[in-house]
Amino acid sequence: GHFWSLAVEEQFYLVWPLVVLALSKRSLSYLCVAILPISLALRIAWLAHGNSDAAYTLMPCRMDALATGALGAIAVRSDVPSDTLRRAARVGLAFGLVALGVVAVWRRGLHERDAIVCTVGYTLNALSFVSLIVLAVFGDATSLAGRALCHPALRFFGRYSYGLYVFQQPVAFALLRWAPVPSLPRVAGAHLPAELALQALGFGVTTACALTSWYLLEAPCLRLKRRFEYAARSPG
Repeated sequence: GHFWSLAVEEQFYLVWPLVVLALSKRSLSYLCVAILPISLALRIAWLAHGNSDAAYTLMPCRMDALATGALGAIAVRSDVPSDTLRRAARVGLAFGLVALGVVAVWRRGLHERDAIVCTVGYTLNALSFVSLIVLAVFGDATSLAGRALCHPALRFFGRYSYGLYVFQQPVAFALLRWAPVPSLPRVAGAHLPAELALQALGFGVTTACALTSWYLLEAPCLRLKRRFEYAARSPG
């Protein structure tokens, strides 16, 4: 069920390179900005018709996050000074986090199908994360935030995050179906609640699956990019 998000990404990867080829950088930026209210309006329309699934999973309803990321990619490749980008990213991150905090207090949490969270909240979430990414690219590695973002643990889970996302639900399903929850603490030899033990086991199995996927499938596929880069540079 969680592969809906991969379907959204697939549509983006199929269409967006053609859009980038067809438009100038300025026109591409304008398009990204125009997508933000369109995507928000589509989510509002689907919710008004009582279809929260469509608002949550359909690519046109989630393309504001993709457009925000595209704007960030354009910004980091532009001639704008890095200091200016850092200041803008700090403002964007602060605004996004404060606004999300207000929404969380107002709606008593950030529940994914809540009408406000599912509309304005998703856009604020996208703004916060793209600001964080820009800060990670242009931030000061010696600052507290820079050291946190460069921490080996974050880099480790960032590298294998795709596999972690793919395998986490199948692993959870298998454990809930076949693992005898009451016996888990005895197997682990620790006095942990069964739920905590199950989560720890699931986390370990998911990480092992992600590592296996990376070395056997993802890394070899990523190495194939060099062939496409060579083809793009070669005449004819």
